[in-house]
Amino acid sequence: LEVVGKLLYNAAVTPNEAKFRRIRLSNERIRAVIVDVPGAVDMLLALGWARDEAEDALIIPPGTCVSPPACKKRAGLCLCLYLS
Repeated sequence: LEVVGKLLYNAAVTPNEAKFRRIRLSNERIRAVIVDVPGAVDMLLALGWARDEAEDALIIPPGTCVSPPACKKRAGLCLCLYLS
């Protein structure tokens, strides 16, 4: 969960950085802590990420909220990421 939290945090803090809107599933560390963990990819999909089969990646499509449905503000940062 630590890695998933960091991925979500980075995407929320810097939504215009393309590198934080893509998770390469072929990456060795990502494979170990997300792909090979039952339910981890499904959790990211439920949070708004989408599969990019062509690049073996998960992406945040434009206009997608990638946080839990009850978007809460903490320290002035909305955890709900909306990319336009």
